[in-house]
Amino acid sequence: MTHLARLKDVFLPEREPERALFCTYGFDARFFESEVTPALFPTSLGLDRESGSHDAYLHAADVALARPALSVFYDHLLGDGPELIYGSWRVDVAPLAFHPKLAALDYGDVIRVAIGSANLTRAAWTGLLELFVVADLVPGIAHPWAEGLNRFVSELVARIPSDQSKLSSEILGNLREVPSASGSSRVTSTWSGALLDGVVDVRRVDAVTPFFEGSDGPGVFDELKKRIGSAAGRLYTATKDVDGRPRVSGPPEKLRELVTAGRWELHGVNKVWDGDEEGAPLRGLHGKLLAVTHAAGVRLMIGSA
Repeated sequence: MTHLARLKDVFLPEREPERALFCTYGFDARFFESEVTPALFPTSLGLDRESGSHDAYLHAADVALARPALSVFYDHLLGDGPELIYGSWRVDVAPLAFHPKLAALDYGDVIRVAIGSANLTRAAWTGLLELFVVADLVPGIAHPWAEGLNRFVSELVARIPSDQSKLSSEILGNLREVPSASGSSRVTSTWSGALLDGVVDVRRVDAVTPFFEGSDGPGVFDELKKRIGSAAGRLYTATKDVDGRPRVSGPPEKLRELVTAGRWELHGVNKVWDGDEEGAPLRGLHGKLLAVTHAAGVRLMIGSA
């Protein structure tokens, strides 16, 4: 988690990427173009559309974006669509949803990768409590994230319309030059298999999530019950005040069954904390984390699910 939930702190200071790839569920193109893009290209695009002449902004943006390959893959638009010239594609995985959140910034000598919970929206980048993990991949030096990232991005590239296929090599760029390596961490997605396959030999579960599944029908609660048996756990979640009482967004009966058994605890995450910036908005929880304690240690999963 970056300082004060400002996700643009992930960008390398005073540098501009040769390529930038973003994945998001909800895409607020106006916010992305007004505030994220100028932060991404601080030298060649040091103004936003709100700062003065709109025509001057569009001209500066067209010049700035003519050199790098900027790509956004999303599930749905929030408001108006893109106005600037860059690659943006809706990823159709119906009847499912395209839900990953990824930023891969290729600076040439290093590729900064952030994987987490934040959508490309104003709320996510300025107010919500988001969680993500960051790594730097260097062309020519093996990294345990390389194989999973290349597989995931290649799947995205395959979904670009054929008349725009020339953009494929630009999107992958130097990522292709990072060799695979074994290690304690890796990148995976549901294109590679069910995420719950990583939950094995469970002794304890600690989960952070802003909301849970609905009450109707089978779901992840039922699947976890099969896998974790009598394991203990803690759930950290967001709450809403309803008639002066905190309420959790989730299946009441399933949650009640867990808590009343005595092995599980349910905690609400505060929206304020000591040390936050003065006048900060309430930090509604949106981060996701699953820590599974097993015989050999702890498996920690951070992402969008």
